[in-house]
Amino acid sequence: ITSSGVACFFRTYLPLQSYDIFVKEVSLKYNLNMNIFKYIYDVTLLVKDFARMNKSATYNWLDELYSKNLNRSIVVEGILRTLAMITEKGDENILLPIVVAGLRSEVSAEQEAAIMVIEEWRTKECLEAIRSVHKFASDMIEDYAKMVADELEKELTLC
Repeated sequence: ITSSGVACFFRTYLPLQSYDIFVKEVSLKYNLNMNIFKYIYDVTLLVKDFARMNKSATYNWLDELYSKNLNRSIVVEGILRTLAMITEKGDENILLPIVVAGLRSEVSAEQEAAIMVIEEWRTKECLEAIRSVHKFASDMIEDYAKMVADELEKELTLC
């Protein structure tokens, strides 16, 4: 896959240099393998595009993918991070059970990804979900969850 093919396929229309620089910068900043990051980024854009075309089928597919990979933490984490980026406003409760399961996981990366989803969605149900967790995988994750919950609580009381 070339950068121009990806740009046309995903309708990003980034000039080749911009796409390559973006991938290189992010890869260097987070110490990621550039080819793996490029692949993950391209797949995320593909899922986002599918969600725009057929939301219900995409949500069902992600739910099925989650169900078949419950014991593969890296897949669950990826699904959670994808949910944060593709879920449309008002659809959060459809996919909330996956996020709640991520919050209750013993794996810190899954908990962190679930909190990121909550931080993005920002609903009353998300606040209830994060407040219902009694044990976090690490102090850092617990602090992150508390920060997001407090911030969300303040935001929701203003509305």
